[in-house]
Amino acid sequence: MKKQVIQATLAVAVSIMLVVAVGSAQTPSRGSADIPFNFHVGNATLPAGPYQVNSGYPTTDSLSIRSKDGSKGAIVMTSAVAPMKADGTSKLVFNQYGSEYFLSEVWNPYDSIVRGVVKTKSEVEVARKVREGQITEVALKKR
Repeated sequence: MKKQVIQATLAVAVSIMLVVAVGSAQTPSRGSADIPFNFHVGNATLPAGPYQVNSGYPTTDSLSIRSKDGSKGAIVMTSAVAPMKADGTSKLVFNQYGSEYFLSEVWNPYDSIVRGVVKTKSEVEVARKVREGQITEVALKKR
């Protein structure tokens, strides 16, 4: 009887640890940003304005960006690019080609890695025409 109680207690403890580990791994990271220009995310073109940024939702490698009023948004897949810097810098990084801006990276305050957005066919075409781009950064605030 004592052995069964110990086994049941261990089983419950292991189950709780697994639920906590899985739940924390799937918790989305959230931030907000005021983006002062129209921009592209994946195949969507979004207007300037305040946005909510969620990485890790709906899947671990995805990024959701939605206007604060909920009327515009996009979901794109991302990949790990580099570890986050220890200074906790939080920002959105855009590739700028002339007047066109494409979301390139997300430095989220809750992530331990920088998430990169894959270049779309339209970004590659614009980059080829302009030839020389630059990087533009927008602060990402904790929510």
